[in-house]
Amino acid sequence: MASSGKALSVVQRAMLWLAATQATSAATQAVDLMFTAGGSSSVYAGVGLERCLRDIRTAAQHIVVVPSNYEMVGQALLGLDVRATPLLAMDDRSDP
Repeated sequence: MASSGKALSVVQRAMLWLAATQATSAATQAVDLMFTAGGSSSVYAGVGLERCLRDIRTAAQHIVVVPSNYEMVGQALLGLDVRATPLLAMDDRSDP
């Protein structure tokens, strides 16, 4: 559907944001677990875990995947007006 060039519905966009947010949350948890399991050696650049932790934490700060998206997606799925949220504001193909 997204590759057709047509604007996605609010629910379709909500589901994409939900998937991205959940994937980022799961990746952050996985990296945190590995970093903790690696112990004190995790902080050394040569091990690679330090870079993974920095990368996932940086990516998790993006507006597309912040935890507040869960609330926004819930509002969209409940049929509430989400026209003022980033969910719609970031898509220039949406209908006014």
